[in-house]
Amino acid sequence: MFGENYRKHIKPLPLGTTWITLRNDNSADNGASDLCLEVTLIPAEHCLGSVMFLFRTRDMTILFTGDFRFDTNDIPNIDQLHTDGKPIQIDVMYVDTTFQANEQYANAEFPNRRYAVECAIVEMKNWLDKNENNCIALSPPAKIGYEEVFNSIYNHLGYKVYVRDEVRKYYTEIQEVLDVTTDDLNSRVHFCSDKMENGFHVNCKINRYNKTFLYVRLSAYKWGNWNTNQNVICYENQKRLNVCFATHCSSSELKAFVNYFAPKKIVGFSEEYRG
Repeated sequence: MFGENYRKHIKPLPLGTTWITLRNDNSADNGASDLCLEVTLIPAEHCLGSVMFLFRTRDMTILFTGDFRFDTNDIPNIDQLHTDGKPIQIDVMYVDTTFQANEQYANAEFPNRRYAVECAIVEMKNWLDKNENNCIALSPPAKIGYEEVFNSIYNHLGYKVYVRDEVRKYYTEIQEVLDVTTDDLNSRVHFCSDKMENGFHVNCKINRYNKTFLYVRLSAYKWGNWNTNQNVICYENQKRLNVCFATHCSSSELKAFVNYFAPKKIVGFSEEYRG
């Protein structure tokens, strides 16, 4: 897609602020000078490694959130977006509107992810304790973004999560994730891509025939206008547990974020329309 030489144009940046000079090769002809750009990477709380990009020049401040999710109470604690305790002035904010763009979620107030996982852990433990042949199949809508779930399962249930090689390769340099995942098919908890309970685990079937799986779906897409008066988990049937687990801002969280910084211009984008 980008051609064979695209890597030479990519430079990894650390968290924090980096100064970049954009050279104007024709400055002698048009009188324009080089542009000095301040780029700040800010943890986005979407998944492991996700960041927001803050771009600043002498005349302009732009925030690109990418996929993100902040608890409303945590917004004042984002140091990189504050000066002397006050929010910085943002000229243009490019903001993730994955749920805001869908009327089905217009009034959703998704639960804290940690609380949702804690509730799911209770059900997983009950299932595993019923029978030694009972196993868990985590059924996610994405390949990454569930690292905190792996840690919770290991810390509370004592099982490392089986993750197939094509996904586990993403964690080769992240020891804290490798420590709670495994390539051992005998683990009682699997991280799988099958969404239905009658689907085979492509890489797990050699160990599957005498096992009974509880499928745990970690997603907010089926929860519509969830509110704090509702449970964060529900059984679709005896072998399928849905968990309201959101990695994008709910409508109320997004509004709180935007209103807090009050940018001069807002440009929304949603996951559905990104290539």
